[in-house]
Amino acid sequence: MYSSPAITMLTFALGAAALHGFWLSALCVGRAHTRWLSLALLGLSLYLLNYLLFLTGIIRALPNMLGVLFPFVYLTGPALYLFISDALNTDFRFQKNHWLHLLPFVWGWWQMRNVVGMPAQEKMAIIGWLLDPQALLPLRSVLLGNLHIYALLGYGFAAWLLAHRAQKSAENESHQKIARWYRLFALLFIAVLLLDVAAKITFSSLSIPGSNAEYALALLPALALHAVGYYALRATGGFPKIQPEAAPAAKYKTSPLDASRLAVGKQALLQWMETERPYLNSNLKITDLARQMNMPSHHLSQILNEAIQLNFNDFINAYRISEAQRRLKDERYRHLSIEALGMDCGFANKTTFNRAFKKIAGTTPGEFLKKNTE
Repeated sequence: MYSSPAITMLTFALGAAALHGFWLSALCVGRAHTRWLSLALLGLSLYLLNYLLFLTGIIRALPNMLGVLFPFVYLTGPALYLFISDALNTDFRFQKNHWLHLLPFVWGWWQMRNVVGMPAQEKMAIIGWLLDPQALLPLRSVLLGNLHIYALLGYGFAAWLLAHRAQKSAENESHQKIARWYRLFALLFIAVLLLDVAAKITFSSLSIPGSNAEYALALLPALALHAVGYYALRATGGFPKIQPEAAPAAKYKTSPLDASRLAVGKQALLQWMETERPYLNSNLKITDLARQMNMPSHHLSQILNEAIQLNFNDFINAYRISEAQRRLKDERYRHLSIEALGMDCGFANKTTFNRAFKKIAGTTPGEFLKKNTE
């Protein structure tokens, strides 16, 4: 059983985290790309508030609140998943099928329906048992009583997989860094949940009273909330988001390159691509190509966007796909797998090769090979 100073400190920590979460939720709702995060923070803050009602004993005076706040934790997982989806996809729009993500929240209410509808006397009996510092939770109750954790874990893994795929398919370094950041963000979410479950199982196995364990473990989401708040308020501008390409006219207003210089630069670039074939280097960046051609990278960017009307990745991938198509038709390369052939043509992995091939050629490499070998 906790000492009085420990209870006071824990109450203060949870109260501060809940208030912090409500404030961050209000702050994030004002920004378009963090509104889903706002919902996740709201669900987590209400979950912490539920702990506070028990830790302070206020629940005895408000027995009708028993079970009311708990279902809101089910919003955290879906909202986090949609937040990461929005951050990594410039075309993200809320669709009708996204309403299905409310099913865990509805299920949470369904779980609590009998508790919420109980007479006050029965609620007081349950509250008394939950507040008993000597009450032990058997392992079976621990495993079956944490279905909300398992639901959130499912969303955590889905969010991690989404960010992992976005990182693998990203075609420039900045987008890869953003996707990597969200992959780690989802991984932290998963780690907190797994630690929660592992600690509860350990406490149950060691016959540590359930109420003590629950209150101590409430610090995990509290600390996570503070960590989110710390990052959100950093001077770097908060949570990153993949943005659509800026319009060329707005990017190059002050550029010294006029139409004639753009034409000369375009011709030099096309000649360099044909003779030197730099696109075969899978690590090629726009700064590398600009350095090879002895020109500033922002001039090369302007030539690509205004004279050729392609961004760097699409321009380079067009050459890579053209080379891949030539080799797929050539019997001398039949000993190579499609993946190996794509990597020889400058692609970093099979995913980006297939994605670029489909985008440019309108078919997959396998379908193209089959068509040209029949």
